[in-house]
Amino acid sequence: MSSLITGLGSVSLSGAATGLNTSALIDELVAVAAGPKNQVQTKIANYETLSTLYATLNTRITAVDTALAAIEDAEDFREFTGTTTDEDVFTVATDGDAVAGSYTITVNTLAQAQIHNVTVEGTTSYSSTSDAIFASGEAGDISITVNGATAETVSVDDTTTLAGLASSINDIEGISAYVVQTATEDATGADAFQLFVQADTAGLHEGGDRFALDFTGLTTSSGSDTAVQSAANASATIAGQTITSATNKFEAIDGITINAVATGTAVATVALDTTAMSDKISTFVDAYNGMVSFIASNSTFASSGTNQDSVTIGGFVGESTPRFIQQRMSNLISADYGTALSLSSSTQRTSLSQLGIKTNSTGLLTFTSSEFVESLDSYQSSVESIFSDTSGSFSDSMRDLIDEVIDSTDGNIVNIQDTIEDAVDRLESSLDMHNKRLTKYRARLTKQFTRLESITSGLNSTKS
Repeated sequence: MSSLITGLGSVSLSGAATGLNTSALIDELVAVAAGPKNQVQTKIANYETLSTLYATLNTRITAVDTALAAIEDAEDFREFTGTTTDEDVFTVATDGDAVAGSYTITVNTLAQAQIHNVTVEGTTSYSSTSDAIFASGEAGDISITVNGATAETVSVDDTTTLAGLASSINDIEGISAYVVQTATEDATGADAFQLFVQADTAGLHEGGDRFALDFTGLTTSSGSDTAVQSAANASATIAGQTITSATNKFEAIDGITINAVATGTAVATVALDTTAMSDKISTFVDAYNGMVSFIASNSTFASSGTNQDSVTIGGFVGESTPRFIQQRMSNLISADYGTALSLSSSTQRTSLSQLGIKTNSTGLLTFTSSEFVESLDSYQSSVESIFSDTSGSFSDSMRDLIDEVIDSTDGNIVNIQDTIEDAVDRLESSLDMHNKRLTKYRARLTKQFTRLESITSGLNSTKS
């Protein structure tokens, strides 16, 4: 768009005098001159895409590390199932320290929580929860000790009700207080309520009661408490030995927890859960294949169209780091760990391929669960060694390599991303320079075409 300054003001010409579409012509000339700028923008976009790809690769490799971390400790790698011949007697829970086998267990007694009934002014039964229960003029304290801790006091007076006393006692940690209606007016001619105090934890505390109430702090009233149920530890016979527990839970056997339900005898069976362990290996294989597939899909180029004029280039084409990382990991997967772990190649398992984990022609892993389970059944110790955090094991070597690659401070990937960021910063500075150059170029063209329109208009006027 051009304009001509006349005595009547600025008049838009836009090629009125020359017949040229000056606005479009200027745009075209600027577009041609913007070639170097466009190249810079393309480079910036490519770098940003590459940085994103490396961030995703970092995530994929981290997934591999997470899968290996979940199985490098023997207790985490091992999975056991615990069953019982009678769940009405006890249930079974296991962890990685368990030992497979059968255990005959007799539950002799169950743990009991201490329960006391409160008496005030010679009675345990009250016709209302909202009437005062202490003598007139009372202004004293009830002292309560729980699990041997420092005694706490509940202050009462002649306005304290049964419900109020229950609430105050209930506020003390380690015990619960509640009111029970023991009779109704319809059945006996009058309502009756009693106050009970119960330990929150069953069993004995250091061989004695869980709590004690002391009413000597009452000034004018009398009070006491009576045991309704004494605290008692649970008792069970395991391997001919009598075991006691303050709860109904017995952990006398490493890795096995017996949760008593009732008295009686049953057999607990603990077996290695090979399916769960196979699933953990499968998680690692899936994570590794996810990384390999991601690298492969971004390291190819393809052409299409009638003359093959449309070309798609993967972001990792020309990048050696992803393939180098994959190759180093592949070398660890195919390695033999017999020497490093002092495993006999004739009597033990020494490589992943012997555990059903193999590499195919595309670099992906294949996993045969049945082969892994068979190895686990016969060579459990060597399988655990290969996936342990022992120096020189597969897991230890792979995790060391992964740390070298993804370390957030000086890992391979973060160093590449820093280099990319520096390159983008330089290109953005160049982009600013190109924008300023093009702005000046457009201004010069606009001025020249405006002058051309002005001269042409003057010639046309002279001609007329």
